[in-house]
Amino acid sequence: MTGFLGILPFGNLFFGGLADQIGVTNALLFGGASCAIRAYIFSRQLPTMRKILSPIYAELGLSSQSI
Repeated sequence: MTGFLGILPFGNLFFGGLADQIGVTNALLFGGASCAIRAYIFSRQLPTMRKILSPIYAELGLSSQSI
């Protein structure tokens, strides 16, 4: 959580400058599109992550069954 909050001011500075250059509406559209694209990429990586993490979770007792 600290890492996220530590980088937050840089994101605010970036989007403030972007909004100044292209307008607030376009900056928000850019931010939303960036989030949607990254969410899609993340969702495509979930099966691989499950395959890697399932044995680790089972070994630690965090999961009663394989995912």
